[in-house]
Amino acid sequence: AVAFTPTSTTTYTVTGTDANGCSNTAQATVTVNAAPSVSAGSNQTVCAGTAVTLSGSGANTYAWNNSVNNAVAFTPTSTATYTVTGTDANGCSNTAQATVTVNAAPSVSAGSNQTVCAGTAVTLSGSGATTYVWNNSVNNAVAFIPTSTATYTVTGTDANGCSNTAQATVTVVAAPIVSAGNQTVCAGTAVTLSGSGATTYVWNNGVSNAVAFTPTTTTTYTVIGTAANGCSNTAQATVTVNAAPSVSAGSNQTVCAGSSVTLSGSGATTYVWNNSVNNAVAFIPTSTATYTVTGTDANGCSNTAQATVTVVAAPIVSAGNQTVCAGTAVTLSGSGATTYVWNNGVSNAVAFTPTTTTTFTVIGTAANGCSNTAQATVTVNAAPSVSAGSNQTICAGTSVTLSGSGATTYAWNNSVSNAVAFTPTSTNTYTVTGTNTNGCINTAQVTVTVNAAPSVSAGSNQTVCSGTAVTLIGSGATTYAWNNSVNNAVAFTPTTTTTYTVTGTAANGCSNTAQVTVTVNAAPSVSAGSNQTVCAGTAVTLIGSGANTYAWNNSVSNAVAFTPTSTTTYTVTGTAANGCSNTAQATIIVNPIPTVSGGADVSICSGESVVLSGNGANTYSWSNGIQNGQAFVPAVTGAYTVTGTNSFGCIDSDIVNVFVNSSSTSNLTEVACISYVLNGQTYTQSGTYSQIIPNAFGCDSMITLNLTLNLPPATPVVTTTSGGELFTNSEPNTSYQWIFCGSGLAIANETDTMYVPNLNGQFAVTAINSCGSTTSDCITIDNVGIDGIQVNLIDLYPNPTVGSVYLSGDVKVGTHYELTDAQGRVISFGDLLSEKNINLFGLTTGIYWIKLEGHRPLKVLKQ
Repeated sequence: AVAFTPTSTTTYTVTGTDANGCSNTAQATVTVNAAPSVSAGSNQTVCAGTAVTLSGSGANTYAWNNSVNNAVAFTPTSTATYTVTGTDANGCSNTAQATVTVNAAPSVSAGSNQTVCAGTAVTLSGSGATTYVWNNSVNNAVAFIPTSTATYTVTGTDANGCSNTAQATVTVVAAPIVSAGNQTVCAGTAVTLSGSGATTYVWNNGVSNAVAFTPTTTTTYTVIGTAANGCSNTAQATVTVNAAPSVSAGSNQTVCAGSSVTLSGSGATTYVWNNSVNNAVAFIPTSTATYTVTGTDANGCSNTAQATVTVVAAPIVSAGNQTVCAGTAVTLSGSGATTYVWNNGVSNAVAFTPTTTTTFTVIGTAANGCSNTAQATVTVNAAPSVSAGSNQTICAGTSVTLSGSGATTYAWNNSVSNAVAFTPTSTNTYTVTGTNTNGCINTAQVTVTVNAAPSVSAGSNQTVCSGTAVTLIGSGATTYAWNNSVNNAVAFTPTTTTTYTVTGTAANGCSNTAQVTVTVNAAPSVSAGSNQTVCAGTAVTLIGSGANTYAWNNSVSNAVAFTPTSTTTYTVTGTAANGCSNTAQATIIVNPIPTVSGGADVSICSGESVVLSGNGANTYSWSNGIQNGQAFVPAVTGAYTVTGTNSFGCIDSDIVNVFVNSSSTSNLTEVACISYVLNGQTYTQSGTYSQIIPNAFGCDSMITLNLTLNLPPATPVVTTTSGGELFTNSEPNTSYQWIFCGSGLAIANETDTMYVPNLNGQFAVTAINSCGSTTSDCITIDNVGIDGIQVNLIDLYPNPTVGSVYLSGDVKVGTHYELTDAQGRVISFGDLLSEKNINLFGLTTGIYWIKLEGHRPLKVLKQ
């Protein structure tokens, strides 16, 4: 009656002894049926809220703990180990376990809502997970420009593959419509620029809104207007600064009192003077003054200038009265001034003879240029009315008697006695002085003309060309008579060389003769050469002959080539050595040249034919042996020249470029990861591929691609041994790194395919090759004797922080750490020193994470 556990089917014999000591035996067979080999399936890792199905195997019926039904999906709320009891057909049962690890969904944040102005870039960055996918084509942490207000949703996925969503609203506020007006001012004028359409305004070039300033040059100013919503826009205003005119008032003037002055401004369009002066209108100033003129130009800009008018006082002039006889010289002298001017032709202090009693006026001018007047009366007593008789004309040797009359006594000059005959030898004027009873005298004159024979001249000898008119003019007499039917001062045309005689008669009836020779030279026989016919643009040389020098019309130079533009008759004037000239003509006929075209440039593929045809002329000739209008096959790119000739024999040419484009072949060997793109075509398998690439000219080229594609490593599968070791299969060209899932940090020096944990926790391995990396599921280890992970015994302070944070509690000096931002980017890393602090100085405000080896990540808020 003592229980035991048989290990195999056995027949047991019992010997029973009664009270009499008698015994007997009996047998019982105990059949030991083997317990079924029950499996609960692989451990599973799921995200919170994900359904799981657990299915036992190896038995007939299965009963799970924790209210789980076999092969029926359920949603676990936390990590748990589930036990299944499997019973086989013998009624024997066994148990197995499967751990379902439930990873919490990440606490995803989309960041704060933002309000921006239209056209402003926005950056949306998710936090709380590892990777982020936004709707509306937004890339995480990549700036974009929203066009309207919208709510953006981010899906964040953590290292466990679990995800969550968050939203951020970006409100787009319209920019204001800012305006500013243009202005035109004169230099030196203050301007006030005021923006409109916004709330506040900021101008460039140091301008303040609605504050006057004085621009020096024409400038375009830009204003940034900001509305109450903080959005801004720009506008421009051009201030045109017109220069002030350079105004002149003219030179300073000095005038005498009572004199008029005219002031005229210059350098502007209109002028306004002070002191009631009108521009360019004479006025009489009363005293010395400075006058200011304001000149305004066509732009309305003005400037000023000044001119001083100095008014000088006039002198006090005096002159004395005199009484004289007619014919007596008088000297009038003014006083009180510096210079004097008398009327009636009188010179100051210079004797003159007045004829009648006259009052003379003197203008005396002082050193300052001002003048005044005074008067002097000269009383003239009548002189006798003396006569010397009539003038006489005589011949040399004739006697003359001169007799005075009108006075009482007479005296003649030149030793002539009154009424006594004498014989003059030459023409002379004789003066008689007669004196009356008043003692006044007068004179009279008579001229005795002694006529000589005239000195006649026929003029200089002349040399003329045949056919040239000649005019002969006698001189030295009054009338002239020529021989050979020539009339004095009337042109005639001599035919031969001749000497001509003129007889000149003076007014006194005397005459004399003179001669002049007219030499007549023959004109040259000039030729302009033969007429010519040329093509337009061809130089021509015209050469005269038959003379010594030649002058052509139409700006042509003799024997100098020129290019006529149209058919023209040219005239040459040839001059001989004797100065005589003649003309001749030559006609140049200018035929037009054709406008030849070979057509547009041609692009072909190698081996194709081309037809080149000229047009615009009558006949055509091509370079390189090409026949007009006949096909040929060019071997290489080249230029072909066509020469066309028209019906006049004139030619022109044109060039046609023929571009010969060749196809090509090339081989390309590439090694890539996963896929490879060549000319827009994507390849996802290794192999040899061909592409035909058409070029712009229609000539195809072939590319042969030898492609080797490598793949990222397969996701490693971690298995455990009964001894607690972790291992994964090895792949070629792949390296491995074991990580601690709690912190996501690599475990130092654990790069083999096997890892022996020395603490409890979750572990995974990352496989890495040249095309990327992939990480296995996390495996839970809970059978290590001492748990080295103390996740709840670390204090972090201060938090939030503006600089450093300090760690206290169960964390050791030398523990490896990483500092990352909200997007998982590593900011700094290292090992904890004795102070156990991590520096956040200089970082922007926001959320950061501290990952400690063997611990869960710690969240820090940087202010």
